Amino acid sequence: MQTLKDASDNARKDFHREAELLTNLQHEHIVKFYGVCVEGDPLIMVFEYMKHGDLNKFLRAHGPDAVLMAEGNPPTELTQSQMLHIAQQIAAGMVYLASQHFVHRDLATRNCLVGENLLVKIGDFGMSRDVYSTDYYRVSGC
Repeated sequence: MQTLKDASDNARKDFHREAELLTNLQHEHIVKFYGVCVEGDPLIMVFEYMKHGDLNKFLRAHGPDAVLMAEGNPPTELTQSQMLHIAQQIAAGMVYLASQHFVHRDLATRNCLVGENLLVKIGDFGMSRDVYSTDYYRVSGC
């Protein structure tokens, strides 16, 4: 039983540490962190709402396959200029993180969010990092 308590205490400490870190990250291409709810379970972090969701789904919904497969009102395919604009925003966010001596460690389209007027912001700074840890194959004994 003690192990479960320790794991829970460690998770809460990690949560508080991440929340404290997020309060210091403020940039136009970093998702805004508004606060936390730590009473009871689950622990909750509150971030700004980004209308179009994650960049991975957005790119798939506006790519050549989506345009070809759509019936009725097909979505518009992103132009090369729009894709470059997305990349520049992500790069600007990463430059900011580097200036703050912060290593994201899991930059991916699933961890970027899209808002109004193709505004893209980097999010997901740690807690869900463990969710994808089984996605990678690790070689051992070499």
